[in-house]
Formats: sequence, structure tokens, C-alpha cells
Amino acid sequence: TGSVTLSISAGTGPEEKSFAFWYISPIQLSKVNPISSPVQGGQIVSIYGDFAPILNLQFSCVIDSIEIVAERLSNSCIICSTPSHTPGLVNAEIVVQNNVSIAAFFLKFYEPFYVDDFSPKFGTTYGGLRISIRGVFDSAECYCLFGAGPIVQCSTVEKAVAECITPPSSEQNITIRISPDRVAW
Repeated sequence: TGSVTLSISAGTGPEEKSFAFWYISPIQLSKVNPISSPVQGGQIVSIYGDFAPILNLQFSCVIDSIEIVAERLSNSCIICSTPSHTPGLVNAEIVVQNNVSIAAFFLKFYEPFYVDDFSPKFGTTYGGLRISIRGVFDSAECYCLFGAGPIVQCSTVEKAVAECITPPSSEQNITIRISPDRVAW
């Protein structure tokens, strides 16, 4: 990061004009969370990195050519809200004035999961039971959360069925939640 003086001459007249020009180092992102969004958008994405060298510029997120004004929470975090988008992996970048890109990352848009039913409805506290969850799962990945217990990756995911193996639990009555990204439960 630094500045230089840029001189421009028209070539025919004696007048020369000078302008300040700033170099901005690309930002190393340390974390983007979450890295996915439902297709309807509205997911707040936190982007972490050292944004301190860029003090007085407005940040925006450009997600697959859709520009969204970012909010700077601190010198190390900015946030953006995702737009609505079709399912799939897309390019995203952080830009400053005049669309100068300073960092890039990927976001995955997914259809929300819908659960119709699951079975069996009970199991032992030892865990290890395969639960079949029926619904709509438009994602290659899914995760199950059993109460406040551990997050378990689905062992099988198809369009209409996802399966998870129950972890051991001392709780008697729990809520099972399912997510495509460990964030949207």
C-alpha cells in the first residue's frame, strides 16, 4: 500500500497536471463464514482479513456480478448480505471504489432443505442408529444436529432422502435438525 504522483501531459501545451494515485495491496482473507447461502438470499456473510490499510474507502461485495454495499464492522471484519441467486458455486469478491478488486472467494447457493418425515422415531442412548430423513435435499452435503450434541455429516444424500447415524446421547428427548452448511439449521 502506498501512493505515487501520476503526471499527465496533453503533449501540445505547456500545462501538466498531477494526480495522486494509490496502490492497494490485495487483502489476505483469513475466514469467510458462512460460505453458502439459500437461493432466496438474505444470508449475512462475515469476511475476515486485515482491512486496516484501506481506511477511507467504501467496500462492496460483488457476488456473481451483483454488487452489494458491505458494512465494515472493524478493521478485521466486513459483512455483506447475499442476493437471491440460482443454485450453484459462484465467484465473489471484495471491491473498493471504482470496482477495484482486493480479495476473492467462492459462495455456494443452495435450495433450502425441507423435511417431511424421518424414521425410526427412537433409538438407544448408545447411538449408532441409521436415521432416514425424507424431504427435499438439493445439496451434495448435509449435516444433522442431534439436540445440543455433536454435528454429524449425513452418510447418504439423495434428492429425497438423507441418512444420519445417531451419536451417543444421555438426553431422552431431542430435536434433530438438518443443514446443508452447518449454519442454516
